[in-house]
Amino acid sequence: MVSKQRVAEQVEELGRVRRLKRFLAPQLAELIVSQGDERILESHRREIVVVFCDLRGYTAFTETAEPEEVLDFLREYHGALGPLVSQPRTGCPVHLLFRGT
Repeated sequence: MVSKQRVAEQVEELGRVRRLKRFLAPQLAELIVSQGDERILESHRREIVVVFCDLRGYTAFTETAEPEEVLDFLREYHGALGPLVSQPRTGCPVHLLFRGT
């Protein structure tokens, strides 16, 4: 039999997930709550560098290419760019995160 305390804990957890989903991707919200450590959500300041890359012809390419071709291209691109931006620089470390590969 499920105790009242366990039901209350589950209801509280669902509420936390629901609130986080307002601001985060559902999978990320569920991961944060399931790990039981929400310290990552505490406010903090960091200096960051944001890099935007516009790949000429990318949209047209993705509209006609097979999904596997697109992923192969992105893996090759990230493989070439990643080492360049991860090289230590005096006073200015640069790191990029790539989604979807």
